[in-house]
Amino acid sequence: MLRPTVPSPKKPARSNITSTSPSSFGKVKVTDDVITAGPDPNSMKLGRAQGLITFADLQEFALAMNINFYFNAGEYSGSSLCILGRNPILNENRELPVVGGTGAFRMSRGYSISKTYSQDPIANYSILEYTVYVTYVE
Repeated sequence: MLRPTVPSPKKPARSNITSTSPSSFGKVKVTDDVITAGPDPNSMKLGRAQGLITFADLQEFALAMNINFYFNAGEYSGSSLCILGRNPILNENRELPVVGGTGAFRMSRGYSISKTYSQDPIANYSILEYTVYVTYVE
């Protein structure tokens, strides 16, 4: 079980209906954020969360996510996990599948539970907690 935390992504694109959509439909964000061992920004840095996030539901705030957790420190340094799926971000706990990985996580399968640990809407900054359960071949 891993419990990394990652801050909010950056937004490089949006569709022509995003500004009038009740769910921000069409907004695209790209993330390359630090993964830490805990919610404190000064806790041990384990790697990077890199990927693509799209607001993909016309009715509710739900994301289509493709996130790679790349570890460059600690026990899993040089390995990565790939998490993708639908993320209904207003739910307290969100389940996303782990569909693979590299290095120590080659052939991995599992799921992650993500939740918002804290949020600062003025600074546009959030800390997310991911609890990841995986099986993999050693």
